[in-house]
Amino acid sequence: MSPNESYIRNLFAVQRLGNGIMGDAGVMIQELFDDLAGQIARIDPTAVKAASYRTARVQKLMEWVKEHANATYTELTREVRSALADVGVQQAKWQAAHIVGALEYGGIVEASLKPGVITLNQWKAIIDTDFVQGRTMAEWFASQEASVVERVQAQIRMGATKGESIDELTRRIRGRSTGKYSTVTLKDGTKRRLYQFEGGVLPTTTRNAQSIVRTATNEISNTAHFSVYEANADIVTGYRYLATLDSDTTLLCRSLHGNIYALDDPEGKRPPQHWGCRSTTQPVIEGLEDIYNEGKIAAEGGPVKGSTTQEDWLRAQSREKLDDILGKRRADLFRDGKVGLKDMVRSDGSTVRVAELEGAA
Repeated sequence: MSPNESYIRNLFAVQRLGNGIMGDAGVMIQELFDDLAGQIARIDPTAVKAASYRTARVQKLMEWVKEHANATYTELTREVRSALADVGVQQAKWQAAHIVGALEYGGIVEASLKPGVITLNQWKAIIDTDFVQGRTMAEWFASQEASVVERVQAQIRMGATKGESIDELTRRIRGRSTGKYSTVTLKDGTKRRLYQFEGGVLPTTTRNAQSIVRTATNEISNTAHFSVYEANADIVTGYRYLATLDSDTTLLCRSLHGNIYALDDPEGKRPPQHWGCRSTTQPVIEGLEDIYNEGKIAAEGGPVKGSTTQEDWLRAQSREKLDDILGKRRADLFRDGKVGLKDMVRSDGSTVRVAELEGAA
């Protein structure tokens, strides 16, 4: 197996790990909202006519929301922290084994490799202090908890003030059922159904929690890889940014794909670069700098050569698909060779407006 193929297999494995953790988060939040729906029916502020009694029942619901949201997010933070620490340990071990395999694949067998092992407890400490898009994971979950409490309480107040029924109050909170569900595989391998709702507070809450988990998983996975790179700086001279070759990759990550940075480069870009980032890095190994150009890598539409760039992949797409990915005006400039991907993104990661691109073309 080529180093590229090994890397892609691991990338999918990390995505499965992240999906399992996201599944756990989705189930915990769904259970919180299901319990809340039950509390609305049990306390039922619509069952009394006197304003003082309705107010008392609404206040009781408010207190329940605050208490149980805190319990859910405390447990969620603890469970995700534990799962991410496992990811860190596993990915550091994988990266060390991968580099050994790459050296052997390239015919270098005498090099010694330092595993750069970080213990499980050390990983938990890293997770407690490492920033994910500007905050620690615990801070993001605490912020989301406060937002959920505020939004749910506001919806309960508005519904109660309007004299809405229990069903209407519940729809304000949980949304309207679509009758559909997705089956998620939890990190312990069991399968659960996540029922789909539209409108209400629940759908946005679930998406936001899963975005935190997905981004934190990427952060810890890449931190694990760098712990091995840095422990073996005599062998690993740098790293290559690797973005996914598909329709969902952002312009920012497309523009960084293939860039090579020294390990100590203060301007070097590391994933995650944004919420939901799926990018990773590959080690640049002394004497084997071109090894990742060999073999095949996964891409939307089927495997492609390891040397395929984002621009190569985009130019192979149909006109309609390229218009959908880049937007028609950007796609026209790209097709005509007037701009490349790097022209579309500023050094601070923001996207250059189409009018600016057209003016400079």
